[in-house]
Order: sequence, then C-alpha cells, then structure tokens
Amino acid sequence: MSIEVPKKTVILSQLENDVQSLKHSMEILQSLVYEQQESIDSMEDAIQLTKQDVHEAEKALVAADTYSSGYWTMYASGVVGIVLAVAVLF
Repeated sequence: MSIEVPKKTVILSQLENDVQSLKHSMEILQSLVYEQQESIDSMEDAIQLTKQDVHEAEKALVAADTYSSGYWTMYASGVVGIVLAVAVLF
C-alpha cells in the first residue's frame, strides 16, 4: 500500500503545521506558567510580611495588656489608699 507523492507531501505539510501549532501552544503555556510564578512569588512575599506584622502586633498587644494591668492595679491601690487615709482621719 503506497501513498502517492503529492498525498505524502500534503500529509507531511499538515504534520509540519500541526507541530508548529503545538510548539506555539507550548510557548504560550510556558509564558502563562512564568507569569503565574511571579504572582505566586508576590503572594508568598505578602504572606510572609503579614506573618511578621501579626507577630509584631501580638507583641504590642501583650505589652499593652501588661501596661494596662499595671496601670489599673496602681490606680486601684491609689483609690484604696485614699479611702483608708480618709477613714483614718475621720
């Protein structure tokens, strides 16, 4: 079973076109993957910065809680001291 020469040429030409189309599709796919990698890297950087911000905020909240607790203890002690002083004087 032999294929005629012109038919072979047409088949080879179509195969060449298909291969070129596949090559073009692969180049587009590669470009899309590269662009997505940049977005992924950007997201990873944002996540890392957010983690650092959360850690710093946590430290600030602990410090504020410590300061607040100390302030209210000092305030309450002052009020009790004044009440006792007034009670002793009268």
